[in-house]
Amino acid sequence: MHTRTRLLTHLLAVFAMLCISAGTARADTAALIGRPVVAIDVAGHTTIEETTLRGAMSARVGDPLSDRAVADDVRKIFALGFFRDVVVEAEPDGDGVRLTYRVEELPNLSAVTFEGNDKVLEETLKGAAAGLTEGVFLAPDKLIKAREGLLDEYADAGFRRAQVVPVQVVTRSEGGDRVDLSFVIEEGDKTKIGIIRVEGNEAFSDRILKKRLKTRERFWLTSWITDSGIYKPAQVQDDLLRLEDYYQDHGYPEVVVSEPVSDLSADLRWQTLTYPVQEGRLYHMGEVRYEHAGKVPEAELTADLTVRAGNLYDRSAIRADRARITDVLGEHGYAFAQVTPDPVPRPEDGLMDIAFRVDEGEQVRIRRINISGNTKTRDKVIRREVRQQEGEIINTALLRRSFQRINNLNFFESIDIVPVEVGSGELDLDVKVKEKSTGQFSVGGGYSSVDGLVGLAEVTQGNLGGRGQTLSGRFERSGRRTVYNLRFQEPYLFDTTYSAGFDLFNTARDFESYEETRTGGSVTLGKSVGEYVSGALTYSLEAVDIKVLDATAPSIITSQAGSSTTGALGFSLTRDARDNFMDPTRGTRNVLAVEVADNALGGTNQFWKGSIESSAYLPLFKGSALSFRNLVGMGRGFGGKALPPGERYFVGGMRTVRGFGFGEAGPLATNGDPVGGPKEWVMSAELAFPLVAAANLKGALFVDWGAGFDDGQSFSTRDLNLTWGYEIRWISPLGPLRFGFGWVLDDQRPAAFQNGGEQLFTIGTFF
Repeated sequence: MHTRTRLLTHLLAVFAMLCISAGTARADTAALIGRPVVAIDVAGHTTIEETTLRGAMSARVGDPLSDRAVADDVRKIFALGFFRDVVVEAEPDGDGVRLTYRVEELPNLSAVTFEGNDKVLEETLKGAAAGLTEGVFLAPDKLIKAREGLLDEYADAGFRRAQVVPVQVVTRSEGGDRVDLSFVIEEGDKTKIGIIRVEGNEAFSDRILKKRLKTRERFWLTSWITDSGIYKPAQVQDDLLRLEDYYQDHGYPEVVVSEPVSDLSADLRWQTLTYPVQEGRLYHMGEVRYEHAGKVPEAELTADLTVRAGNLYDRSAIRADRARITDVLGEHGYAFAQVTPDPVPRPEDGLMDIAFRVDEGEQVRIRRINISGNTKTRDKVIRREVRQQEGEIINTALLRRSFQRINNLNFFESIDIVPVEVGSGELDLDVKVKEKSTGQFSVGGGYSSVDGLVGLAEVTQGNLGGRGQTLSGRFERSGRRTVYNLRFQEPYLFDTTYSAGFDLFNTARDFESYEETRTGGSVTLGKSVGEYVSGALTYSLEAVDIKVLDATAPSIITSQAGSSTTGALGFSLTRDARDNFMDPTRGTRNVLAVEVADNALGGTNQFWKGSIESSAYLPLFKGSALSFRNLVGMGRGFGGKALPPGERYFVGGMRTVRGFGFGEAGPLATNGDPVGGPKEWVMSAELAFPLVAAANLKGALFVDWGAGFDDGQSFSTRDLNLTWGYEIRWISPLGPLRFGFGWVLDDQRPAAFQNGGEQLFTIGTFF
C-alpha cells in the first residue's frame, strides 16, 4: 500500500485503536478520552533509537488523552521515513491511560544493482536513482522516485521504450530487515524521429527552420554514425531557443515558439515532432537613439555599430552593439558601465524604436594587481605580461591583450582576469591562474617516399625555475637528416624589454651523392618595440663539411666540397598580432629577415639572404578560422659565387609545401637528391575548424603552392607546385600534434620523381 494511503488509514483508525485494550476488550472508549496519560511505551523498533521516536511525539505523561494529539504523533513518526507501519494501543491503567506506540521498521537497503543496462553506464544510473544508497531505509516513495528517475535517464538518452522493474530480496533478522534491490532493465531500441514539422510558419519554410535545429530526422545512411535522429529532451528544449533566436534575428520580435507536440507510434519506435510557431508581425528598425552623459563622444561611441534605422529588426545585432558600446566605454576607464537597449514597438508602422540607455558610472583606476594560483611561476613573469599598471585608468582592450599575452606563455591551464570594485573610482585586478606542467617530452614522425621513416624527440622545459625561460633539446633522425639542437631563451633579459638566447647544433644531411655536416652555435639579442613589434640580432658561427660520395653529385655540390666556416650576422623584424601563437584564429604575423656572412665575421663563406613572410588569420563561424600565408626568400653569394649548399632553400615538407618530402618541391639532382635553390616562394590557404572543442581536437583543409627556384631561374607562378590535403590537429599534453595527408595536384618535378602525395605526422607548433 502506498505510504500516504497507509498513513490516512491509520489516522482514521486512531480513535478505534484507542478503544482496544489489552486487558479489557469491552472498555468504555469514551471513558479513556480525557484521562491522564500515566505511561508511554515504545515497541517494535530494532535499529532506530527510542529517543528518536520519543522526540517525534507530542503526547506527554500527565497530559489528558487526545485523539488529535495521537493522530499528530502518528503523522510525525511516519514523516521520519523509517517505518512502514505505526500502531497506537491504549489501555486503562488505574485512573489513567497507558499508551503503547508499536512500530514496524522499513527494511534497510544493503545493496543496489542493475541488470540489463548495456547502453547506459551503471554510474549514470546510480546518479539517476537518487536517494538509494547503501544503509538507507527503503520507503515505497523512494523506490517509485528512483524508478521514475531511471526511466527519465533512458528517455533523455533516446530509449523511450525502456522498461524498469525493481526486484527486492528481503532478509529478516533480529537486527531488522535488510533488502537487496535489483533494477531489471529492458532497454529496447531508441525511439527514432521520423518526421519534424513546423506549424504556423509563413515567413520561413520548414526547410530553412529545420536547418536551425540540432534535432534531426533519422536518415538511414548517416544517422547510425552521427547518432542523430534520436529524441533527446534537453536538445529539443535548446531547439526552441534556436528557432526563437532565428526569428528574433530576422525581424520577428513577437515570435512565440511553443513546446513541440510529440506523436509516438503505437510501438514507440518512431516519433513525429511538431513545433508550433506564432510569428507575429514583421518589424524594421525605427529611430535609434543613444542616451548618455557625453563622457565619451557619441561619434566614437557609435562608430562601429551596425543597428540602423530601416534595417530589419535583429536582436543579435542589438546585443552586439550593446557589447561594442560597453567595450568602448571600458577602453576609456568606465569598467562598470551599464548599457541597456530599450526596444519600443510601433505596431501600426511595423517599426521598433531602440534607445540605448548608457550609464557610464565613474572612471575607474587600478588600485592593486593581485596574482594568485601560481605555485611555481614567479609573480613577475605574469605581471610583466599585464599591459596595465597600478594607478592607471582601466582599459578593457589592454586587459584582453593581457589575457592573450599570459595565455601565450603556455604555462597555465586556465587564466582569469577579474576586475573587483573596492571603492569609489577604484578596483583591484585579480589575476587568477592554474598552472600546468611545462616540462614536455615530445615525439613525432612521418613517412616520405625519399626519406623513409622520420622520427624526432624533444625535451623542453618551458618555464625553467619559474622564471619564464626556455631550455630545450631536440633530436631528429630520418633517411636524410640527423639533427641535434640545444636551445636556451630568456624573454626578458635583466627584467628589461630585451631578450637573449643561444643555440648549439649539429646537423647532418645525408643524400645519395653527398653528405653535409654543420656544427656550430648562435647568440641572439632581441628587443620589443611597442606591443606587437620586436627585433632580433643574431650572430652565428659554424663549421661546414661537404663530402662527395659519387660522381652523380651535382656541380653546385662538387664546386664547394670540403671544409669551410660561416660567420653570419642576421637581423629580423617581426610584427605579431595573433591572438594565440600556438593555434591562432585572428590577427596577423609579418616577418622581415636579412642575413649576411662575410670574412670579417669570422668565416670563409660569403653570401647574403633575405626573406619576407606574412600570415593572416580570419575568424569564421563556430571557432573556425581561415588563414593565408605568403613566404618569399632569396639569397646570393658574394663575388659571383653560388649560395653555399647548406644555406639554400629546401622547399617541401610540413612547414612549406605539404604533400612533398623535404626539399622535393625545389631543384633536384639527376638521382633525385634535393639540392635546394637560392630562391623560394610558398603560399598557403587553410580552413581550420573544431572537431571536438572540449578535447582541443581540430581538423584542417589546406591548399599549398610553392617551389624552390634554381640558379638562373626567375620567380614564376608557372613553376609552383600545387597540393591540397587535410590535417587532424590535437593540442595534446605533449604539444600540438598534426597528422594527415597531402595530395599533389600540379607536380613540376620530372616524371620519374612524381609520387602523388605524402603522409604527414609531427608534433610541433602550428604556423
